[in-house]
Amino acid sequence: MKNILIGLLLFISPLILSAQEYGTKGTEFWLAYMENLSLALNGPPQFSIYVSSNSAGTATVTAPATGLTLDFNYTEDEVLEIVLPDAIYYGEGSEDVENLGLKITTSTPSNVYAVHYRLFFSESTIVFPVEILDEAYIVSAAVNDSPASGAPSSFVVLATEDNTEIEIIPSALTFGLRPANVPFTINLNAGQTYQVQATEDLTGTAVRSTNGNKIAVFGGARQAVVACNGAADNHLYDQLLPGSVSAQDYALIPFQGQGASLFKILALEDDTELSIGDQVITTLDQGESFEGLYSEAQMLSANKGVHVMQFNPAQECNDSELGDPNMLQLFSRDYWLKEVRFRALDGFAGSTNAFSIRYLTLLSESENVNNITLDGQDISNSFQPFPDESEYSYARIEISASTHFLNAPGGVQAYTYGFGDFDAYTFHLGFEAEDLTAVNETDHQHQVYYQIGPNPTEGFVNIQLNQAIEKVEVFDLKGRLLKTVESFDEDAVVDISSFTAGLYIFKIKSENSLIVEKIVKQSNE
Repeated sequence: MKNILIGLLLFISPLILSAQEYGTKGTEFWLAYMENLSLALNGPPQFSIYVSSNSAGTATVTAPATGLTLDFNYTEDEVLEIVLPDAIYYGEGSEDVENLGLKITTSTPSNVYAVHYRLFFSESTIVFPVEILDEAYIVSAAVNDSPASGAPSSFVVLATEDNTEIEIIPSALTFGLRPANVPFTINLNAGQTYQVQATEDLTGTAVRSTNGNKIAVFGGARQAVVACNGAADNHLYDQLLPGSVSAQDYALIPFQGQGASLFKILALEDDTELSIGDQVITTLDQGESFEGLYSEAQMLSANKGVHVMQFNPAQECNDSELGDPNMLQLFSRDYWLKEVRFRALDGFAGSTNAFSIRYLTLLSESENVNNITLDGQDISNSFQPFPDESEYSYARIEISASTHFLNAPGGVQAYTYGFGDFDAYTFHLGFEAEDLTAVNETDHQHQVYYQIGPNPTEGFVNIQLNQAIEKVEVFDLKGRLLKTVESFDEDAVVDISSFTAGLYIFKIKSENSLIVEKIVKQSNE
């Protein structure tokens, strides 16, 4: 059977693709933890998964590579904490295949968060649903500001399908003696993980599955000091967005009470120009990063898609003298959620009061702040407009260690965090999918309709778009550019009849969109 792909994309920015269709709610998630402090120190770790849904349901945690299965029930008005059985859920060292990946399934759409509790070394992350995952990533990680400690920069790759071949191009010499900028491949089955460590910063490492299978990637450092040489270090860890999900505009809001936060901006393309306000600060090529320490809220803009990480400095170098380094992936300033239930944390079995103070940072369009409530209370007076960009406002609110409900009919962005004596946690609360069925007449200019087919094809691929096509590029699964066709109206025909049978990646660029589709080339015989 020959098929035609028919799609509707809601335009967000030229480099943001499918993530805003799906949002961070889902029913299937993949989770991997990273190596933390030596297990000989600071007592045993605790690994917790938090599930938040608007409806009652069931959650199942499995280790696909080993057969471990755990079942749980949750209600609509709670945030379920799943404390995993005592075990170590990460590999130690670099470049070994491990059976330590977890799959989380829920019977109702849910947000999922994961915490790696450890006395004085806690960290946390939002967990993305499988719809957001993709096949290609550029790693954001961290490096220790005190190199003498020997604690490595790290990332871990998790396969979601069997027979996944993964190519890694490290940005630094790894502990397994893989040289920088030299590709190597590994093979993983569903639920298997592969951790990579290095003395130098692994930011900029390219990771992709060569056969198109979705993978999950988590980055950071086993331990690192941030912006405070010689101070105490901490575990750094967050799930990374794929390269297909990026943005050009971000709000940089320092953590409350800490003075300055360190922001690390990663370029996903060459010739990426970064600006703070009206001032150009640097130009980066793909895989390069810029670090800036800011004590006041700033707006970042780039001419191409970037990823941004926010770091809390070490306790000895922040204003509150609480909370060691932590790492948080930021989302585009225009990613919103309308409601979410979340847990502000106080501690765990090994330290029940690890976090003595907790906060919620919020970002919204200024016209919507009057409709935002927290636990049913009006919090509009907590917001202040951004300097020089008053159409956006932000708030940083101290909250109690309990379950909270945030409601924002007009949309809000939110992340929560907590600090204690030499400990901290930070995680984003997510964003919601756009309602593609509720687009009104004034929004038609922002929609991109397209048809591509036949798929599979023996030679010709027909493309129809509701706007002028600037360029079509065809790549093989090794990322090599095989063909470029430019300057179409709204219809294009691309001939791949001379290609060998296999799977190819089509990138269709217009003024307001970038569409990526996989096309199967059949044999001509």
